[in-house]
Amino acid sequence: MLTFDLPLPDTTVGQRNRSNVPGQALALMNDPLVQQLAAAWARESLKQSDLTDRERIEQLFLGALARPPKAAELEQMLALLRTQAAARDLSGAAARLDPALWADACHVVFMMKEFVHVP
Repeated sequence: MLTFDLPLPDTTVGQRNRSNVPGQALALMNDPLVQQLAAAWARESLKQSDLTDRERIEQLFLGALARPPKAAELEQMLALLRTQAAARDLSGAAARLDPALWADACHVVFMMKEFVHVP
């Protein structure tokens, strides 16, 4: 947690440092816990198997950012899903309900600046 400016527990700190360095983004992108959380969020989202891809993406944005995706964001997420599905040789219902595919989408939402940096 030092990457995220957590003070050392054996010292006294009057004010926590705040920084934004590339190591923080890399930690979020590669940390096994973040990947596990994205996979768990994807599995939870897939419990509603009747949702379309667009509806599921809207649900993810509402859950993470408390707003629907902008048109460009929605199209980018749909493009991500298509690209990842093609890379995994998935199509149709197999792609629509693939937990790994949706874990990637959830991970992307976790990496958004709006999710990471609370105004």
